Amino acid sequence: MSIPKEPRQLMINLMYLVLTALLALNVSAEVMNAFFSLDKGMKTSGSIVDNNNNALLAGMSATAEAYPTDKNKELQAKAAEAQRIGDEFVKYIDGIRDRLFEIAKGPSENNPDIPRDIRNKDVTTNMFINENVGGEIEAKIKETRNKFLALTNNDPVVSKNLPLNIEDLPPNTEMKTWAEYKFKQMPVAACFPLLGKMQSDAKSSTSAIMNWAAEQMGKIDIKFDAFQPAVSAEKSYVIQGEKYSADIFLSAYSTSADNVSISVNGSSLPVKEGLAHYEVTGSGLGEKAYKVSINVKNPLNG
Repeated sequence: MSIPKEPRQLMINLMYLVLTALLALNVSAEVMNAFFSLDKGMKTSGSIVDNNNNALLAGMSATAEAYPTDKNKELQAKAAEAQRIGDEFVKYIDGIRDRLFEIAKGPSENNPDIPRDIRNKDVTTNMFINENVGGEIEAKIKETRNKFLALTNNDPVVSKNLPLNIEDLPPNTEMKTWAEYKFKQMPVAACFPLLGKMQSDAKSSTSAIMNWAAEQMGKIDIKFDAFQPAVSAEKSYVIQGEKYSADIFLSAYSTSADNVSISVNGSSLPVKEGLAHYEVTGSGLGEKAYKVSINVKNPLNG
């Protein structure tokens, strides 16, 4: 199970673990109903994440519109695609939830949001194991995760922390597959928050990709694609018999940078392929100095 950063989501995950452990004991109706309370809490938490994602995407769209660089447009499109991928997965799980609800004999008399047959373990085993719905969910999670990561060019940091994932089976389990470990002989009541957690993980993953894209949008890319030798002497002149001393190194500059301005003594110089040339006619005796200023404009805020 991935460890969420949000305190609310962490609490919900811990509650699910406790309730699942209680299944091995004498399970009361109150415990069964608690699974649905937990599922409701996940929906509320998911709505909060949705609102945050919508606000973040709106902010990125505004930035891309105000500063329409190719990079900003691409990152905004990736954020929008992440939201689409997450929404598609949530809708897919909604369909499975609806199917399970009907198999569990539909709405109960006391609460239409809870199915009648909440204790039944055979219907879940048949649906998720025998009919391989659990295997289909596993494949869908892997597919969705790969789509998310492709947007980041498989960034290893994002991959390590992306909530939507298929965790390895515990070494002491008798279950042979992920689907069996998750669904075999699980009562109907326990499956709803499990499915809800998958949806919550997808929304949190959407948020992770969006935040990655927003972070990239704030960076300035300067590609150094040209090199030339440079000499930095301690003195611009030497007297006969005096040693000449200088640092010699390889300098790098960008021939494609169009956001660089260079000036000498307040006067701007033309910049061509990242270089500016300065020359002045000598006049008078004595030491001369000039002030050089190089500015790089931020493409986001000018």
